[in-house]
Amino acid sequence: MKHEFRLQFATADRRETIRLVNEYAESYLANNEGAKKDAEALSAGERIKNGERTKENFQIIFRWKLESFIKRKLPHIMKALEDTDEVDVEDALSVALTAKRDRTIIAVLTGLPAVRVRVASAVAAMIWPARFTVLDVRALDALGLENRADDGSISFYLDYLGECRKLACQYEVSLRTLDRALFRWSEIHPKGNTVGRLY
Repeated sequence: MKHEFRLQFATADRRETIRLVNEYAESYLANNEGAKKDAEALSAGERIKNGERTKENFQIIFRWKLESFIKRKLPHIMKALEDTDEVDVEDALSVALTAKRDRTIIAVLTGLPAVRVRVASAVAAMIWPARFTVLDVRALDALGLENRADDGSISFYLDYLGECRKLACQYEVSLRTLDRALFRWSEIHPKGNTVGRLY
């Protein structure tokens, strides 16, 4: 099923939309230690890419992605992550780093316990920020889709990723800048659909 992605804060003036994307992205970084948390997750991804394929680096990204839900709603998810064997994490990351296709990378990462497509997208985005972006309920909201539009499939994520790549190109920003802008816009303009599938 094809979904219609529509940037909710796009204007008829392309230059104005570019300004808004950058403004929301900067607001994301300034809000709630966003810059610090983003940098920590990106640093963990860079270390993984450079050979430190450790469970610790993986956990940093995992916690960053699910920060607001871990203590309140998903203690079992963190337990599953804690119980995951270090070697399994290293193996999965090693295979993902040698894979050529986007689909393969996400599929390998979702093979780990407690990792579904949304968390896999976050791991991939932190390792390859110029190639992947994070699938998140707030980003979906900013693109005019409800949370339930995400069926949890890799195919849905790849459609979403393709749309984000187009938007990033259209508005001359990086995928990370676009993702920050989408997330922050939804934080400021909540529509009440930010519950349901989280990871």
